[in-house]
Amino acid sequence: PVGPGRGSGAGSLVAWALGITEIDPIRYDLLFERFLNPERVSLPDFDID
Repeated sequence: PVGPGRGSGAGSLVAWALGITEIDPIRYDLLFERFLNPERVSLPDFDID
């Protein structure tokens, strides 16, 4: 699935800053939600590309 605010933390910030999406990832705590899953077995990664 794709949609506004989806993608890496840095990517979602850039998309908001450039006006590509109107959803502010910081305001709605979207940056790290998928990384802070207690059921996750491996360590989270943070893509910067």
